[in-house]
Amino acid sequence: CEWEERWRGLKKTLREIYVLYADCTLKDPFYELEMPIRCELFTQAIDDLMERIDPGGVSGRNGGEDSKKHCEKYTFYMQTVH
Repeated sequence: CEWEERWRGLKKTLREIYVLYADCTLKDPFYELEMPIRCELFTQAIDDLMERIDPGGVSGRNGGEDSKKHCEKYTFYMQTVH
C-alpha cells in the first residue's frame, strides 16, 4: 500500500534525523538540553538529507532559508521528543 511505503520512508527519515541530532548534540559535552542546535555539521547534514529526499526542493530555494526553517522545525521536534 502506498501509505505504508510513505510511513516507512518517514520513519527512516526521522531515524536519520535523530542520529544526526544525537551525533551533534548529545555527544557534545557543552550542549545542554533546551539549547538551540547551532552546529554547522548538523545543518549541513540536514541539508544533505533533505536534498536526498527532495532534490532541489529544500536547500535549492531562498538561499538556504527553507533549510533553516526545516532545521528549526526538526530541532523543535527533537527537543520535544525527549
